[in-house]
Amino acid sequence: MKFTNGNWLMRKEIVPLYVEGIFESEISEKKLKILGCSNAYSDRSTFGDISLTIDVDSPMNDVIRVKLTHFKGTLERGPYYPLHEQVADVKTCETEDNIQLKSHDLLLQIKKHPGYLGWQFAFKHGDEILCSSDARSMAYFKNTETHKTYVSQQLSLDVNEKVYGLGERFTPFVKNGQVVDMWQADGGTSSEQSYKNIPFYMTNKHYGVFVNSCKDVSFEVGSEKVERVCFSQEGENLEYMVIYGATPADILEKYTTLTGKPALPPSWSFGLWLSTSFTTNYDEDSFTRIPF
Repeated sequence: MKFTNGNWLMRKEIVPLYVEGIFESEISEKKLKILGCSNAYSDRSTFGDISLTIDVDSPMNDVIRVKLTHFKGTLERGPYYPLHEQVADVKTCETEDNIQLKSHDLLLQIKKHPGYLGWQFAFKHGDEILCSSDARSMAYFKNTETHKTYVSQQLSLDVNEKVYGLGERFTPFVKNGQVVDMWQADGGTSSEQSYKNIPFYMTNKHYGVFVNSCKDVSFEVGSEKVERVCFSQEGENLEYMVIYGATPADILEKYTTLTGKPALPPSWSFGLWLSTSFTTNYDEDSFTRIPF
């Protein structure tokens, strides 16, 4: 979903509230809890400002989970993706300049003092930044016409970085420049609608992103901001995970380990499959004459 009108302006019905810094933080051995505020430079009243609770942990090695929450008391009816979490090798630390959580080879580094360039929430492997949430990237939006609210996250796209995934789709394989909505529809095979939507993408920079939601998640893949992937959903919270992998196969292996792998179908299911899309008048003669 697009919230902006070009690069500088917002759509007239949208009120943006961006996380620009840390109001307070709580660091434990395996988790981070941060209260992000929209007035990073004020040491006085925060009346009228937005705050998002940012919970960070790791459900398995090389996977960092981030949950953004505005109003925690809202009723969440589900459904939810069941996750197969594991004990992860997690380390947290705080320095004068940043807060860190490391899950095996994947590091999340959060600037404590944003300064002129603003908020940065960087996912790193070694010294390389895989992707980051920079200034005006983490937000809570209000629509004054529909009275709906949205939680949104934008992650950076590097030069020549290509995005793949988001389910079975009939649009170009590389998703850069596309708007992708996670909503099943019987739209056929020649449109942007899809029968199988999966809120997971990966790039050629050794990471993938899984948005843990069965709701209508909207992805703007370099289509609202050419240097960012934006994903948002209606409501008061948003949960996503960044997955590091040395190869695409490694990323997919970790993603499927976390979300679950399909069971082997029974042997009888590998027999002849017949579609009723074109005819329902099947008999023995009609399918024994099918050339293989």
